[in-house]
Amino acid sequence: MKRAVLLAGLAGCHFHRDVNAPGVIDPLAPPKNLASPDREYPDDPGEHRLMLTSGVLGGGGGGTISSGGYVELTGEVTLSYGQSAATHNDKASPLFIPRSAVIPPRSYGVTVGWSALRFSRDPLMDVVEVDPGALYLEAQRSWAFAGFGAGWAYDPKTGSTGPQVHGFFLVYFARARVLFGEGWEITGGLQLKIPTTWVWRR
Repeated sequence: MKRAVLLAGLAGCHFHRDVNAPGVIDPLAPPKNLASPDREYPDDPGEHRLMLTSGVLGGGGGGTISSGGYVELTGEVTLSYGQSAATHNDKASPLFIPRSAVIPPRSYGVTVGWSALRFSRDPLMDVVEVDPGALYLEAQRSWAFAGFGAGWAYDPKTGSTGPQVHGFFLVYFARARVLFGEGWEITGGLQLKIPTTWVWRR
């Protein structure tokens, strides 16, 4: 229980791992402006940002896999890495972003997800079935609050596998999946994700 509370408290935080000087300067290089009496400040070294994002996706869709339509709840974890040319400012909060959230402007990542709870309607029997959905692994490319991914899905109930693609923007997502031997489906909905970021200077 204590570990769960600790992990929940870390969500949405960022951690500094400064291991070098706060600025970039070449002591052998002459000043950029020899005529200026002003001080010349070091260049911003920028940052490395390693981000672990976890969250829940909820939505529904249809296709030949579930011809009667479905609603599902998915858990997802993403580990991504990116760099920023500018060092973040803990006292500044851009737009609606909390101060504790530090997100790479561009990043590459790996996502693991599971559609753990899936409600699908059988049009022949006119009943709603509750089953676990597919697991998937994706490579992801992101630009702050938007991105896309592509990978492979596996249905533990049937053993079927196939490719899938995924895109998101802010709290919205869309996903298309093909499972060989079963068919295809398209899902859309909302996502809620919380990032935890480790930051260190370049």
